Amino acid sequence: MRLLNNDSYMLICDFFRRDVEGNMGLGGGYKLNKFYDLITKYPLKLVKDLDITNETAPNIDILDDAIKNVGRPVVHSALHLFSNKHPIAFKLLEWKYRKKLNKLNDKYFGADRTGENFKKFKSYRLFLYRKTT
Repeated sequence: MRLLNNDSYMLICDFFRRDVEGNMGLGGGYKLNKFYDLITKYPLKLVKDLDITNETAPNIDILDDAIKNVGRPVVHSALHLFSNKHPIAFKLLEWKYRKKLNKLNDKYFGADRTGENFKKFKSYRLFLYRKTT
């Protein structure tokens, strides 16, 4: 707050977690209701609260498509190469890190990362605040 002059503006544009049950496979995002509670503790006046979730959600579909059609083949090729060159080390690492690998596989290659799920679980907001005296 000390970096803002009186009557200056602060723009926040980010996604937040909605207060709903479940998980879409995309982490991150501060809880929206907690953000609203927290921001009231500062000398800021809300000028604009714009929900841009519907406009940003299609980007999740583009990201998912890129991960599945580019990222997945690259990862599988690298794993195949490593397993051919170092089969014993590969089997050992695969066994040791199987839970983490399964979690990463579900997160990045699962079916939950869609624009529709993003709209259900996240809220992309643009906030404009003015610092008050």
